[in-house]
Amino acid sequence: MMSISGHKIYGPKGVGALYVRRRPRVRIEALQSGGGQERGMRSGTVPTPLVVGLGTACRLCKEEMEASFVLYSANISL
Repeated sequence: MMSISGHKIYGPKGVGALYVRRRPRVRIEALQSGGGQERGMRSGTVPTPLVVGLGTACRLCKEEMEASFVLYSANISL
C-alpha cells in the first residue's frame, strides 16, 4: 500500500492517491458510505481538474526520475 499527496510532488493541493495491490495483506474498509465507485472504496464526486493535475505531476515526476537515473548511471560507470 502506498499513498501519494498531490502537493508533495508539485501537484495541486486537495488531491491524492492510494495504491493498493490486488491482494492486500490487510483488509481496507471505506470510512464514508455511498456510491459504488472503485469497488465501494470511494464516495462523492471526483474533482476532475485536481485529478488531471495529479496525473500530470506523476507523469512529470516519472520523466524526471528516469532522466536522473540515466545521468546517475552514466556517472557511476565512469
